[in-house]
Amino acid sequence: MINGVVIDIDGTFIDSEEKIPIENLEVFRELEAKGLRVIFASGRMLTSVKNFISKISDKAYPIIAYNGAVVYVNGENIFNQVLLQDTAVRIVERALSNNMYIQAYVDDRLVVPKDCEEARSYASHSGVDFMVVEDLTNYLSKHPTIKLLMIAPSEQIDNLRLEFSEIFPEVDFVRSFSTYLDIVPKGVSKGKALEILCKHLEIDIGKLIAFGDNDNDISLFERCGFSIAMANATQRAKKAADVIAPSNDEAGFARVMKKLLTLCD
Repeated sequence: MINGVVIDIDGTFIDSEEKIPIENLEVFRELEAKGLRVIFASGRMLTSVKNFISKISDKAYPIIAYNGAVVYVNGENIFNQVLLQDTAVRIVERALSNNMYIQAYVDDRLVVPKDCEEARSYASHSGVDFMVVEDLTNYLSKHPTIKLLMIAPSEQIDNLRLEFSEIFPEVDFVRSFSTYLDIVPKGVSKGKALEILCKHLEIDIGKLIAFGDNDNDISLFERCGFSIAMANATQRAKKAADVIAPSNDEAGFARVMKKLLTLCD
């Protein structure tokens, strides 16, 4: 018996042009009508997820943001974990000294080291503004960041993850998008955040289904009763999922969710 669905946004609910397929919206409306619980779980900032939800519904939904570093329920953060400041500073120093792009998130605000294509593209994608802080390392020594994010060509992300993981084992590195490498506090994940949320709301996590497309969704797949990876998902995500749906460009979420809804009738 299904009593709820956990939905990733990018690469799952929206297509590769960052649009919501009409079929996905129709199924989402059906979820609302049936009273099934909906949880959004994203690597995005909390503000970004809130803005996204406001475009498709006038209802408030539980949110897992920052890849699990923030859990937001009924208008308040019930969980919020920041990176160790010394570690964050050292990671930023290493990235910038090697001419890598890296950004931070302070008080739910995007903080970037310079106004550049990466910053503008990310801000546009997420629907947020950004603040330029040229001396980002000094700034982060005084202001804790929820997570860091590196942007690099997709073929470099896995090597960057391995390289930085060896140097900074006290934090976790996870791919959240083809060109994004998220850096979050050790042990933080969407799956762990879902456990916290389910305990708070007294939800049976085993009766939830999860949709996702990237490595940061694997922890959801491991905990939910049933998991679906999109056809465009990473190989690791596909391997961890129970079922592979059509791609996000084929309204894969809607096509599989329609079949699963019959189990709720």
